[in-house]
Amino acid sequence: MKQWYEGNIGRRRGRLGMAVAGLIVGVTAAYSPSVLAADDRLMQLIKIMRDNGSISQSQYEQLAAAKNTAPANQRDDAQPDLQVNEQRRRGGNSVVLPNTATNQFVPPENVKRLVEREKSFEDKINDKLDTFDWASKVHLSGDLRLRYEYDDDNARENLAGNNVGRHRGRLRYRLGVITDPIDKLEIGGGIASGGDDPRSTNQTFGDDFSSKPIRLNYAYAQYQFTDSLEAVGGKFRFGDYLWLTDDLIWDGDINPEGASVHYSFEEPNGATFANSGVWILQEFAANSSDPYLYYGQLGQHVHAGKYFASLAGSYYGYQNTAQPGTFDPDYAAGTNTTNQFQVVDVDGEVGASFGDHGKASIFSEYVRNVHSGINEDTGYAIGSKLAYDKFAFKYIFGDLDANVVPDVFPDSDRDHGATDMKGSEIEMGYALNTAIEFNLDYYNTERKSLDQDDQLVQADINFRF
Repeated sequence: MKQWYEGNIGRRRGRLGMAVAGLIVGVTAAYSPSVLAADDRLMQLIKIMRDNGSISQSQYEQLAAAKNTAPANQRDDAQPDLQVNEQRRRGGNSVVLPNTATNQFVPPENVKRLVEREKSFEDKINDKLDTFDWASKVHLSGDLRLRYEYDDDNARENLAGNNVGRHRGRLRYRLGVITDPIDKLEIGGGIASGGDDPRSTNQTFGDDFSSKPIRLNYAYAQYQFTDSLEAVGGKFRFGDYLWLTDDLIWDGDINPEGASVHYSFEEPNGATFANSGVWILQEFAANSSDPYLYYGQLGQHVHAGKYFASLAGSYYGYQNTAQPGTFDPDYAAGTNTTNQFQVVDVDGEVGASFGDHGKASIFSEYVRNVHSGINEDTGYAIGSKLAYDKFAFKYIFGDLDANVVPDVFPDSDRDHGATDMKGSEIEMGYALNTAIEFNLDYYNTERKSLDQDDQLVQADINFRF
C-alpha cells in the first residue's frame, strides 16, 4: 500500500512538475525567445526542479531541447505575413521589434512599453532564481521528544515521611536554522523548550496546561580556514570541538559559550586531532576577573579494516573560580566542597564493525582534579556500545568523587546530575525509520556519602525532522 501510494505521488509530482516547467518555457517564449535562448538562469530553475524530483531526467532533457528551439509561430523577418504587407501598402510607419514571438510590426509608441514588459518578466524570473539560490543555503532541522519518566529516589519523602516515587510526562522541542551565506562560513541558531538549566530542555506536563517557555539554545558562527582547521564562536554545540566517549562529566545538552578551535590531520589509517578553547562561566559588572575555563585536547583516531580505536587526553583549567561569590558549583547537598578545579581527563574506545550494519565497541574514561590540596578528586567510567541495523544498546558504569568536576555539568539524569555518586545506566533504542525512534533508559545509582539510592526509568519517542 505504501509503495503504491508513493508511486502515484511520484507520478503526480512528475506530471505537475512537467506542466509547471513547460508553462515557464512557454510563457517565456511568448514574451521573448531571446530571454529563453540566452539566459542560462532559466535553466538553473529547471535544473532545481529536476534535482528536487519535480520533473524527471527525461522531462528535463525535453525542456532543455525546447529551450533552444524557436517557437512554431515565429517566421523569418524576410517573409512578413499578409497583415504586415497590407500595413506597408497603406503606408504605415512601423518598425519591427526584434525577436517577438509573432514577428509582427509594432507601432513605435508601443515599442518602449513592450521592451519594459519583457524586462519586467525577465527580472521576475531572475528574482525567483535568486530566491531558490538563497533557499538552498538555508537548512532547517529539529526534533520533538515525548517522555514518560518514573523516578524512585529514597531521599524523597511525602508528608507522612514515606518514600514516594515520581511519575511525570515530559516533552522537549528543538528547532535549528543553519545557513551557509558564503563558502566555508556557517551561521547557526536554535531555540528549545526549557528554562535556564544548562543541562536540560525538558518541560514537565502540568500546571493546568500552562504555556511552556522557549529559549535561545545556541547561536554561533563557524569558519573553515582550511580542510584541517576550523573555528567557532558564540553559544555552540561542542561536537567536533571536544571528543568524548560518554557523558560522565559533560551532559550532552550543554552548549558552551565562548570560542573553540578544531584541527584535524587526516592520515591513511586515521586522523590526529587537536581541540582548544576558552569558555565563559560567569560575568559580573563589579568584578574584572570573571570565572572562565580554558581547555586543550589531543587525540588520535585509527582504523584498520573493520577495526577502529580512539584515544584522547584533555586538560581543563578553571580560572577565577576561588573568589567568594563568583562561582558556586554546589548544585546538590554533599557534592562539591571546593570551587577550584584543574582537571585531567583521558578517554579511549576500541571497536569493530560487523555485517553490513553492525558496530560494537568498549570504552573507558579516567578523570581527576589535580589541583593541590583537593580530596575526593577521582572519577572513571567503563562501558560498551552495540548497534545493529535499527537496534542500539549501551551500558555505562560511572563513579565520580565529590570534587572531580563542578557538579553543574555531569549528565543530569545520572543521580540528578550530582557528583559523589556511582552506578549503572542501561539504554536500548529502536529506529522505526529515519524520523521516529524509541528509547528506553534505566539508571540505578547511589550517593556514596549519603547512602541514598535512586532508580530512574525513561521511555521516549523521538521525532526528527
